[in-house]
Amino acid sequence: MKQGTSTMAKVAIAVGAGIVVLLLLFRSGGVDSQPPVCSSIFNWYSVPCEGWLAPAAAMTTAAIVGLTLWWMDRRK
Repeated sequence: MKQGTSTMAKVAIAVGAGIVVLLLLFRSGGVDSQPPVCSSIFNWYSVPCEGWLAPAAAMTTAAIVGLTLWWMDRRK
């Protein structure tokens, strides 16, 4: 009998990876200089000031992790 990772576990792992990327790239504030400098939600490092980048990177990461898990389970 084939023993694999459940679909719900794969979805949870992919969504979790997306949330981690979203938190790491989410901006909390910035300085309106030329070019503008934005700080991360944890205030440890600079992140891009574009508002679309963090959600786009999070969705892309979740999709890549989900497809990779699906592909690895399918190869077994």
